[in-house]
Amino acid sequence: MSTNFYLRLPNTPEEEDGLHIGLRSGGWRFLFRAHEDLGLMCVSDWEKKFSEGKIVCEYGETYTPEEFMKLVNAVQADAKSLHWWEAPDMRIHRHDMRFVDKQGYSFDRRNFS
Repeated sequence: MSTNFYLRLPNTPEEEDGLHIGLRSGGWRFLFRAHEDLGLMCVSDWEKKFSEGKIVCEYGETYTPEEFMKLVNAVQADAKSLHWWEAPDMRIHRHDMRFVDKQGYSFDRRNFS
């Protein structure tokens, strides 16, 4: 099972999800969405941005920044969890679109959900 997370900013229309933060999926490290145009290229950038809105998952649950990062770090700390592109069936995807930031978090430049 996978879950997408979004940052709902004050100007986010009600019918839209918001700014895509990333995806949690069983057995994989959290995959953050890089937004180069917004300067969101590492976890530190995202953590600063969280104060501007509300973190929600696709199922409507709301998270504080602390709760969200605890969820992300729980998977990150699991030495058995993979970056999603390390899974055998995912190695066919473009490697130039994904990267690991200085803190070791997985990112993808592409729009995904």
